[in-house]
Amino acid sequence: MITENDNGNTIYIKEGHSFFLKLKENPSTGYSWQLKLSNGLNQLSDKYHPFESLENNLVIGTGGFRLWRIEGIAKGDQQVNAIYKRSWEPKTGQEQTFKLNIVVV
Repeated sequence: MITENDNGNTIYIKEGHSFFLKLKENPSTGYSWQLKLSNGLNQLSDKYHPFESLENNLVIGTGGFRLWRIEGIAKGDQQVNAIYKRSWEPKTGQEQTFKLNIVVV
């Protein structure tokens, strides 16, 4: 499981294998992760999971995390780049970003 702690790191996967990327997100604020994959990667799934309280109830406005499953489909150096922003706002350069280098072998 790849998380925010892996920002800037390099991972190695076999061609045809996949990994999960999990990033915190709070779409109730309008912010969401915008993911860009290099051509040798394929997004297999993308799902938002809200955080739950200790009583297993959803808590409005507390956010959660987004979970992607990404497959390596071509050997070589690949990249995942993500930016956390509101889709209707222009980039300012101050946004939170995530970058992961993937070597598909």
